[in-house]
Amino acid sequence: MADEGTVTYRIGTVQACFMVGIAIIGDLLQFLLSLTGILAIGADVVTFLTESILGIWFMISGVGFMSGKKATSKFLNVIGTTVIELIPIVDALPTLTIGTILLIRASRAEDRETVNRQSTGN
Repeated sequence: MADEGTVTYRIGTVQACFMVGIAIIGDLLQFLLSLTGILAIGADVVTFLTESILGIWFMISGVGFMSGKKATSKFLNVIGTTVIELIPIVDALPTLTIGTILLIRASRAEDRETVNRQSTGN
């Protein structure tokens, strides 16, 4: 059992590394497909699949995009990442990776705030 004041993250370090790895692979595949104008639609398919996998993974881990203290920033992160990924040429940027890292950071901040709130009795 965790001591009082010890943070138990919904997304642990190993899980976070795997999630970021999936995002990196998705961004890399998307970049390579975006280089060829003919396969640009393939880049959108890769984006859809990667965002779906990561979205389900976040939900299974208990990280909702529209709940928690950081709900607004998480929701805007997801919407912003999706919109940027749909813009040709700009979609070659590693926005899936950056968005995933920011979502993990937001969920960890929520977890720390929860523990701090519980330890102070508020």
